[in-house]
Amino acid sequence: MAGRGGLYHSGVTRPIAAVAAALLLAVTFALADGGAAGTGQEGPIPDPSATLPVPSDADLAAARAAVAKTPADPGARFRLGSLLYAAGKKEDAAKELERAIAIGPANEARLMNLAIVQADLLRFADATATYERLLKLAPAQPRALNNLGNIALRQGDTAKAAEFYTRAVAADPGYVMARYKLGYTLQALNRRSEAVAAFEMVLEREPATEYEQSIRLDALAQIGQAALADGAWDAAIRILTEVAQADPEHPFAHHALGQALIHAGRVDEGRQELQRHFEIQARRLATAVAADTAAP
Repeated sequence: MAGRGGLYHSGVTRPIAAVAAALLLAVTFALADGGAAGTGQEGPIPDPSATLPVPSDADLAAARAAVAKTPADPGARFRLGSLLYAAGKKEDAAKELERAIAIGPANEARLMNLAIVQADLLRFADATATYERLLKLAPAQPRALNNLGNIALRQGDTAKAAEFYTRAVAADPGYVMARYKLGYTLQALNRRSEAVAAFEMVLEREPATEYEQSIRLDALAQIGQAALADGAWDAAIRILTEVAQADPEHPFAHHALGQALIHAGRVDEGRQELQRHFEIQARRLATAVAADTAAP
């Protein structure tokens, strides 16, 4: 791996722990497509980590009034659709964005936002068609390629997802989330050494945001899991210690580190790490139960 002298690389013939794959899948979907494009303008499209603030009633009322005044203005309908999406009114958002595109022109931002909303509504066939339409305008649009990979993954076509993520990374080598999900899909396809290489690619880029830092740390944890699965105890201990120190509440780093320590003969230290893991899981469970109890 560039910049770190090859952190860890192996054939990794044994399966990586299921808990790691489960976490990675959860992150993949939690950050699947990102927020819609900015509501004040029609570009540029923001980073997938960007989220739109919930609009005020006054903002929504003003946007509705603008559409009522000039119903043939695609920009007004785009703004209203984007605000409706940010407000959680996804069906209404899709209708307004579809009208904006029907009026035309169908530019990248309008198509991107519509496809994101369609995918969020689980209208995958519609979203795929919209992304394909966007790619006719911009064949190397990395976010569209990434999001098509997300759709393929959610439909169970891991090989197709890997192809889209590969294209997204080729279009934008700095696209951290696409690199990360490429690693996941390659791992799921039992292309273990390629998966490790993809996760190492994530580490080549210094994180610019907290979001990128969390992705980077999880990629590092996946590499540590791979070292553990391949019996490289010293490498696993070194890598997973770095993860656990950077994020003491990491959901599986302590468990993997504990296993590596025990395999390396450092049994007492390994048991301590496993105990930390169980304490973290107990806190997470308590928090989830409390949130569920408090929900209306």
